[in-house]
Amino acid sequence: METKRDKVGYDMIMEYSGWWFGKPGPKNLPGVGRAGQFLGGLTPKMLGTDAQPCFDSLFKPVWSCLATGSKTTVVINQLVWSQNAGIGKVTPGSELVRLSGLIPPEAFNASCVTVVDAVFLSAAPIVDLELNDSCTVLCHCPVTFDRLFNLVEVCAGAGLSSFGLERAGFRHCCSVELQPKLAALHRQLHVNVPVVCADITQDDVAAKVFHHCSNPGLLMSGIACQPYSRGGLQHGEDDMRAGTLPATLRLAHHLQVPALIIECVTPAQANGYVQKHLAAFSEQLGFKVVQCTLKLENVWSALRYRWWVLATHDTIGSVKIPAWPTQSPLLVRDLMPYVKRWPEDDENQLLLNNQELERFELAGQPLRSYAVKPDAKLPTALHSWGGETQGCACDCRSQGFSDALLTAKGVYAQLLQLPQQSDSPGSWRHLHVLEVALLNGVPAMHQWSTDQRLNLCAIGQMAAPMQSLWVGASLTRHLQQLFTHEPPVEQLQLLSELKKEMFCHAKDMYPMIPKTLTQPTGHQLIVRE
Repeated sequence: METKRDKVGYDMIMEYSGWWFGKPGPKNLPGVGRAGQFLGGLTPKMLGTDAQPCFDSLFKPVWSCLATGSKTTVVINQLVWSQNAGIGKVTPGSELVRLSGLIPPEAFNASCVTVVDAVFLSAAPIVDLELNDSCTVLCHCPVTFDRLFNLVEVCAGAGLSSFGLERAGFRHCCSVELQPKLAALHRQLHVNVPVVCADITQDDVAAKVFHHCSNPGLLMSGIACQPYSRGGLQHGEDDMRAGTLPATLRLAHHLQVPALIIECVTPAQANGYVQKHLAAFSEQLGFKVVQCTLKLENVWSALRYRWWVLATHDTIGSVKIPAWPTQSPLLVRDLMPYVKRWPEDDENQLLLNNQELERFELAGQPLRSYAVKPDAKLPTALHSWGGETQGCACDCRSQGFSDALLTAKGVYAQLLQLPQQSDSPGSWRHLHVLEVALLNGVPAMHQWSTDQRLNLCAIGQMAAPMQSLWVGASLTRHLQQLFTHEPPVEQLQLLSELKKEMFCHAKDMYPMIPKTLTQPTGHQLIVRE
């Protein structure tokens, strides 16, 4: 039973963090949660016993629950075509489905298709679906070795995980991001990668991705962390944003990708809603699921403890992710030995405003308590950095967090103090995006937005490239061992190369200050006694 305190907390989240999908969902149904209801419009008939959700409708509809004329999206294989119709089996399952209507010419050469928004006509004696001008048919080609390295990233943000996956051998072919400002930033950082600005809980996203990449091999998704994060209220499936997980799994099925990577905060691993969805994905679609947790601080200079999932189709088999290295001695000062001065406009955008100066101390902490500690690891970068007391720069919420939330949970921020002036102490500012990038191993040293707070919130929701490289390289090594006689990639070697690249960035950003003065050259030295 929902307590008054839970109700207040949930309302607080809705008021200050905004609806993830842009509109409120229906009243909560037992055992489904707000996220489950929004995705696919579950009904009480689809519920299992003991108020537990039934996953039979996750990848295909329950035909008896569909009204004539309603739209549905399904994958159909083993197709046999006649001149004006095709009959195949829905997957997962074995129900026979007949397709008729406006069949595109290319479909007659395909044995497996995804029909997006087909019109349901009847379920007996055979399921009849009609293809009209609002329906899209995705014709899937046989999977080849080369295709396995085509990467599509969803819930992409600025697309930072791809910096690691590309170094593991994957080609970044397309991304999906909900927020227009983050989508624009993504295009700026990845100039040759098309970005679909859309909500992945909508089935037509598959068609939009397919338009840019018709043969994806790997889907990477940084699902929403707010439903599970310890910094939030941890409402799990009752948080609308939890719908990004089932949406990711459905999209992987609709695109028929043979491999899927998911990243999220570590409490998601212990969440029943999450694990039941992964179990359904494995049992119904035949995927082998491997899970691990990785601490960025074990190899670099910042904290970032994340849960990773690597799911591969049964024909590829289970992939072994080796043990992550441990005990890196790197601290902030090793890469950032002093406070760098940035262009005046950048610093002015990052300076604490009057609202921040006032509200950062609500929990009783002085501003200096948020100062970056040079002799420690940088705390975990967050999407809320730079936007705790005001609307988020990416427009995911229009207001700052409430005083009650800031007082209860505290402010998560990292600040640097500028040199003091003759008439006043030094001002405090947020970290610059390139400082956060350097300390988190993100090799994106240019092409960021001129909006520094947008950059800061974007990098705060990164899937760390060093971690994505490790998981991606494990998949690459497995595929090479299956299909080639070439020496497979070594995860440690690739990680070492990325670290060397980041050390070079550090030297460029923070040139060493000479310890002793050198003799002047080209000028006569005159000493007066």
